[in-house]
Amino acid sequence: MHLQKSRTQGLTRGRHAFYYLMIVLFFAFILANILPSGAFTRETVDGITKVDPNSYRVTEKVYATIPMFFESFYYGVVNTASLMALMFFVGFGFQVLTEIKLIETAIFRLTKSLKNVPFVVVVIILFAAFEVVNWFTGLYDLGIVFIPMVVPLCLALGYDVMTGAAIVLVAECIGFAAAPANPWFGGIAQPIAELPLYSGFGYRVICSLVLSVPGILFVCRYAAKVKKNPELSVLKDINLPYKAVDESEELKWSPRLILAGVVFLGIFGYMIYGSLKLGFSYLELTACFTAIGLLCSVVMGVNLEEICRKMERGMRTMFMAAMVMLFARSVLWLLTETQVIDTVIYGLSFLVRGLPVWLSAIMMFIVQTIINFFVPSGSGQAALTMPIMVPLADMAGLNRQIACLASQFGDGFSNFMWPTVGSFIAILAGTGIPYQKWAKWFLPLFLIITGCAVVLLVVAVAINLGPF
Repeated sequence: MHLQKSRTQGLTRGRHAFYYLMIVLFFAFILANILPSGAFTRETVDGITKVDPNSYRVTEKVYATIPMFFESFYYGVVNTASLMALMFFVGFGFQVLTEIKLIETAIFRLTKSLKNVPFVVVVIILFAAFEVVNWFTGLYDLGIVFIPMVVPLCLALGYDVMTGAAIVLVAECIGFAAAPANPWFGGIAQPIAELPLYSGFGYRVICSLVLSVPGILFVCRYAAKVKKNPELSVLKDINLPYKAVDESEELKWSPRLILAGVVFLGIFGYMIYGSLKLGFSYLELTACFTAIGLLCSVVMGVNLEEICRKMERGMRTMFMAAMVMLFARSVLWLLTETQVIDTVIYGLSFLVRGLPVWLSAIMMFIVQTIINFFVPSGSGQAALTMPIMVPLADMAGLNRQIACLASQFGDGFSNFMWPTVGSFIAILAGTGIPYQKWAKWFLPLFLIITGCAVVLLVVAVAINLGPF
């Protein structure tokens, strides 16, 4: 696996990664000048910003000026700086792991042990792992970490890059959207709805398991097709920075490499524990990956000069991903500064009024999916929309638990489809997969799991999912 090769290679054919994001930014600029400015009244209660659903008012129009359009690029960087920092040091950490051949050796040994295992079993095992991580952390950003691990394994087993990336991303999509303990949406939405924190845990687990079935089948069907005929790969004409482990070279564990592996697993385990129990933010995660890069280098006897060169090479691999991400945040800044986000929320709220209970649940799901295009932040959406959705649910006779579930579905699935979701676009750019290739491949599955989610919401209404 050669991460030292520029990940921009995957963007040299077809549309550039910036192409669609630039179109979205132009669209946001036009929208900001057409829609009226408006605002809800907000107040902070117990550290949670709440919106008064009856407080919307049209304010004096704030137009998006030409200077603001260009300033949005600067604020895109400012508002995503913490995530950029994480990405650069993830690049450093995994550059070190790659160059000392820790990952390559681990994958080589794993490949040999899985040679005779049905691929569907491999997919199920990996799905379960990535889903569970997202159940409790909500950190699908870690896809940028997991994909470089899984892709070479899939290549060695005779599949393509999309197969490896899809195993990670589809599992994260389902695990995040149906997470029983997602701190980024459910952890904020449920307290706003005055529900017990992480209530409905069991039903969300069932949702995750049910949604995994079409996800696994879809990935395995594509993988089987590609293995039979590699020309059917959706990425066949794109040069990507991955290769299968060379099985002609017998890779073995040396004492130093074993020690480096122990260091990596120790820090990575601490990172997962910290995300679950200690409330780790991008700060702590960045520190963990910095420690991985530095300490593993020291264990392997790498001198300071070479450590610095590895840091440079690793950060360079993430440059495109970081630049792509700033576009998405630029869009959000432009819509926020012109005060049209609240207007969009207010307009969409009319879609869920005066409907049958089951249809209200479905419309909340759809509305949240649309909102996620404009507000690609789970925590931000929860704080903004749940104070509106809760009274609407009460008026429709819909349990608040179901309203939270519908909203979480709407936020979660579309995170892996909308080009305005900066962290997801960054993952694609970091792995070298053009957005349009992913969107075309993922759209049928997106529609399938959306349909399944609708059924699960109707079932939730039928069983009166609560406690209220």
